[in-house]
Amino acid sequence: MTPEQQKLLHQLLALDNQGDVPIEPTKAEQIIKAFAEMNSTALEILLDDAKTYQDASKEVFLEKLEELFLAHKNSGDDYLFSYPGKCGAKCSLCDNCGKPGYRFVGNHSNNYFDFIFEIGNQSVSDIYDCSRFETTETIKNLKSKASLDFDEDEKVSFVKTPEYLIKVNAAENAFSEISTRPPQLLDFEQLSYWVDKYAVLSEKIGEFDIFEPIMKWTPFARLYSDLKAIKDYLDLNFKSIQNANQEYKTLQTEQNFIDWLLKQYAIFYPAPTDLKYSLTLEKSGVSCRIDNKTTLFFHSQEFLEAYDFLKKYEIKNAELLKKYCVSNDAEYLEKWNDNNFIDDLSNLKYHLQQREALAKIGIEIPFYVIKNRF
Repeated sequence: MTPEQQKLLHQLLALDNQGDVPIEPTKAEQIIKAFAEMNSTALEILLDDAKTYQDASKEVFLEKLEELFLAHKNSGDDYLFSYPGKCGAKCSLCDNCGKPGYRFVGNHSNNYFDFIFEIGNQSVSDIYDCSRFETTETIKNLKSKASLDFDEDEKVSFVKTPEYLIKVNAAENAFSEISTRPPQLLDFEQLSYWVDKYAVLSEKIGEFDIFEPIMKWTPFARLYSDLKAIKDYLDLNFKSIQNANQEYKTLQTEQNFIDWLLKQYAIFYPAPTDLKYSLTLEKSGVSCRIDNKTTLFFHSQEFLEAYDFLKKYEIKNAELLKKYCVSNDAEYLEKWNDNNFIDDLSNLKYHLQQREALAKIGIEIPFYVIKNRF
């Protein structure tokens, strides 16, 4: 639907079939129009205080929706095109099968989201996401799809006991103590103090579990789990990391590097994912991206040494794996996806041992048989 068609649609909502006599649009039509215009103020007036939307209160629903609108506006969208459609899921799998709704598409970004609108008596009784939405007409060049996500304790059915409220308040305070805006510079001692300080709170809330419903204390639980893993790893391995970095400076031959990688695998392999793949060198130290919303900055020697070691290991290991890998791309991918395959394909030792074993029975594997994995 072009901008001209969208404008015409809005005009038609205000005219009867005779073409000139204004008619009052229904409340449902006004709500859909407010969505297209990303008008939270209008929705505040139009939506019913007594109703729930996607199992959340009107207030919570509008807070989440405003975040969605803001993401569109930050992507350059001035308004959203609205395309009618329905839930296309199989009726045996979804209670919303066939229910009508709209796909809203950014006029600039082409990012979009889908909602079912339950309409009765020309008003809207409920609004909620649809993951199997199908539009009446084909829409080209769609980009990223968004949705509204509600924590388990944001739903109106959740009973907020005094004990729950105490834990949420404590978790939010603990989280904001270390994750600040703008981010504060932290050292390893501060990280360790925070982890020790909130060990009891973490125990009361329970360990972070990705399969558990998201709660308001989940950001704390996730951060605590990640930072405790980092603390425990550096407590155990920091001296070994320092020694590995010093030894690396003396390496000259390829065999030297191979021996170093084989020796240091026992230190590299158990490193938390946040350290392995989320550290970035900055002018003031290193940044660590914990998740999509949380980035911490560290400036102590422990983190600088860890960054140095993990990067050196990752780069040199990838370089030598590309040469000595015993599997081509298809074979590597097959092993990677095989749940019964127990060896670590990123371990250079595995590939060297395979080459040695095959050489003993007269099979020589050429170098660089893999092209795209490393």
